[in-house]
Amino acid sequence: MSEALEKLLPMIDPLSAEDRIELMDYLSTKPGPGIDREFDPDEWEFEYAAEIQRRIEDSLNGRSKTIPSDEVFRQVDELLKAKRSTVP
Repeated sequence: MSEALEKLLPMIDPLSAEDRIELMDYLSTKPGPGIDREFDPDEWEFEYAAEIQRRIEDSLNGRSKTIPSDEVFRQVDELLKAKRSTVP
């Protein structure tokens, strides 16, 4: 995580749900540093669909490792418990 993001996160935590939605809308439509073009929702949707198709094909052809959902939820529970134990 960058130093800038570490400084920004504490300012985001107290935002209301409405403010968070506005922030997400703002960030999703603005190009970041080094990006020389505007966000195109149609292009993003095409790229996303292509990525989904690639992942499906990888799964069906045995090129990707799948994890049973109960194992995923167990790992998430462990991570959340560890996170909660470190929060003052």
